[in-house]
Amino acid sequence: MKTILTLEDELEINDFYKDLFEELQYTVLTATSYTEVIRLIQKQTVDLLIVDNLLQFSHSEKDGFQTALEVKKISPKTKIIMISAHYPPELAKLHAQYGISILLPKPFKIEELVEHVKYLIPAA
Repeated sequence: MKTILTLEDELEINDFYKDLFEELQYTVLTATSYTEVIRLIQKQTVDLLIVDNLLQFSHSEKDGFQTALEVKKISPKTKIIMISAHYPPELAKLHAQYGISILLPKPFKIEELVEHVKYLIPAA
């Protein structure tokens, strides 16, 4: 079974992702900070990271973009979907060079996110 890790500072959104993707036959891990993501990535294989760029409600040491860059150093094969209402200008132009598979602007439809996940890491 493919594994998805979510980094979202709003717990109810993490819970929503967990329920949604477990129903679609994925294993889902959740995190609310950079430290949690790095700990999980070092312990097990993660096929996809879904990360919110702005972590405004958490005490995360790094934002989603910085976290994504570090994840790619540790686990280059992990795919990344970055979600945010605001992107640094360089990211919008160079996301593939940073190892980010998909930039998904808010607001988005859940069906759109599901299609991106299925495309990047098809469930068995």
